[in-house]
Amino acid sequence: ANPTHVDLTRNPRDFVGHFMPFGDGQRVCPGARFANLEVLTALSMFLRRVRILPSGSQTLQLRWDASMRRDQGNHLILQPL
Repeated sequence: ANPTHVDLTRNPRDFVGHFMPFGDGQRVCPGARFANLEVLTALSMFLRRVRILPSGSQTLQLRWDASMRRDQGNHLILQPL
């Protein structure tokens, strides 16, 4: 209701459906399919030009959320091909 007021007690899960960058329904963005294809193309071109390696010998610590993940994230080394 008041966009200039910061309320740290509000629950962000109440606003999950509010982020729709391309819209939805009858007024969906006509460039949405092209934008998604463009991102996939850029990612595939990037992955063709680098080698992805693990960074050293890290101990594997797992965290269980909705799926099993590494606790401190994945640390990777990118080497140009």
